[in-house]
Amino acid sequence: IPTFNLIKEGEEKPLRVGLHKGGKQVNAAKQAFTVMLERFVKLAAMQASYVALEEVLMVTNRRVNALENVVIPKIVNSIAYIVGELDEIEREEFFRLKKVQDKKQRDKAQAKKEEEEKHRLRALAAEAAGEEAEEEAPTFDAVASMTGIVEEDDDIVV
Repeated sequence: IPTFNLIKEGEEKPLRVGLHKGGKQVNAAKQAFTVMLERFVKLAAMQASYVALEEVLMVTNRRVNALENVVIPKIVNSIAYIVGELDEIEREEFFRLKKVQDKKQRDKAQAKKEEEEKHRLRALAAEAAGEEAEEEAPTFDAVASMTGIVEEDDDIVV
């Protein structure tokens, strides 16, 4: 911030001008001029400060406008895009896990049907041979399904 100072050169001597109080009036005018000159110097310093402050304020306003109109909307759009992509990835993962779970259930049901069919064929073969069908021990899956105990799979998320 620029500063202004009034520089006085030499000594101030009261002027001695004659003619009936004329010197006093000249001295009073000189003092009034000096006071006004000092005030003008202060005013010039304040004006220079205001101009510098106005310049800084304009730069700050431009930065604020840039933030409000450019940077913040870009960041908001980026966040919205990232959230959308993460949601899409989550939906894909959920769909994939459901497919894996359905496949495991279908495979399990198919294995159970094959086991029952094998058991039925043995029983039919035993009847045809005239022998009584031997009872096989039930598998863990069969016991678990009858008792309500379900085998837990760590890779299946429900």
